[in-house]
Amino acid sequence: MIRQIKISLILGTISVLFATGAVFSQEEEGGQAGAFTRIGVGARAMGMGRAFTAIADDASSAYWNPAGLGNLSMTEIMGNISILSMERRYNYAAVAFPLRLMGTISVSWINLSVGEIESRNEWNVIGESFSNSENAYYLSWGLPITRLVSIGLGAKYITHNLASNHSTGYGFDAGILFKPFEGIRLGATVHDISTEVKWDTDSGIKETFPLVTRIGGAFSPMRYPITIGIDFEQIQNQKYSYHAGVEANLIYGTGLRVGLDNGKFAVGGTLSVPWGENAFQTDLSLGQDPIDQSYVYRVSVSLRLKEIRLTTPDAERKSPEELQGYMQMMTPPPDARVIKITEEYPDYALINAGSRQGITENMVLSIYRLQRSVVNGGEERIRIGSVIVVKVEEEASAVHMQWIMDGYALEVGDVLIYEVGENPVSQVMPQFNQ
Repeated sequence: MIRQIKISLILGTISVLFATGAVFSQEEEGGQAGAFTRIGVGARAMGMGRAFTAIADDASSAYWNPAGLGNLSMTEIMGNISILSMERRYNYAAVAFPLRLMGTISVSWINLSVGEIESRNEWNVIGESFSNSENAYYLSWGLPITRLVSIGLGAKYITHNLASNHSTGYGFDAGILFKPFEGIRLGATVHDISTEVKWDTDSGIKETFPLVTRIGGAFSPMRYPITIGIDFEQIQNQKYSYHAGVEANLIYGTGLRVGLDNGKFAVGGTLSVPWGENAFQTDLSLGQDPIDQSYVYRVSVSLRLKEIRLTTPDAERKSPEELQGYMQMMTPPPDARVIKITEEYPDYALINAGSRQGITENMVLSIYRLQRSVVNGGEERIRIGSVIVVKVEEEASAVHMQWIMDGYALEVGDVLIYEVGENPVSQVMPQFNQ
């Protein structure tokens, strides 16, 4: 029964993505309303030339591909400010909450505003100034249907204030992510399904947003900390555009990005700083304005937080069969171990557990080390830091250090444990290899 439901969800999402796109692409004309929703959000994605449909692994997934939300393992808060030409301000904020077995939900907001616009009468005499403000409020949800496939849906409420006039409307987005092989991701989305706004004028003018379809791919070679992405996008009744980008994670939480946004050059960088068991990240990007040839500066800040529980007690008491690859532990959990560290990248390590043992990307693991107790002379296991999973294969994974106690460094043989809640005993744990 559960398998049938999963298959139905996958087929239903694919039908929405491609059947809807085909119907709308056959219409003779499509308006160009809602251009502010197509600019793009997040300095990370924009620094990669907007090639993010198949990557979609942070809070901005609600915008780029809601299916990516289903793979988030930590609560994430993101804010983005873009400074555009002609005194325009473009802002974005998002919060994503993992719900364990129920996927991840997200609320987000986009705003484009400009104030003090001069008005002129028929004799070209300057009159009173007015402002323009456009907003889109998103409620999105992503769910991993299987280890290989995730789906996502989004609903948005749109408002537009122009001088004394006002319009409102709503629309929908849908997306799917597919991981056919380790290091390869494929994604597809349809945006602005049935999106329409109505003005409060006497004539009640309605504007229909053009349908936007995107398909993309991403490749992350296991041996190198880089990600390559490429997207193809079509706005209803316009030619296809292409987007490509490369992201390279360097040392000490730094990284560089470069991309082509339909032929326009983009570049960006990042700095990630551990904060206890959380992570704070700042991203910068530089690209060209979609209206003119001026440069656009974007700054994003994001905070990944240790797990915040939003599930009900009933969800915590599911049977092992319902947990799909997880087991209920009544004894101290089995562990994964660090099996390889390179001198070039001391903050990265290879561990002896992968997707078959329940490991997923962005999962946070605690680092434990055995050392002799000063009290009784025996061995004790102490927690010295945490790592985050960055790449996953079937029987192995790559991790990156989030934080570690002063005087310690990641070593071969260190024990890594996925901890849920405050009690490390009697909890839901991945089935790690010994």
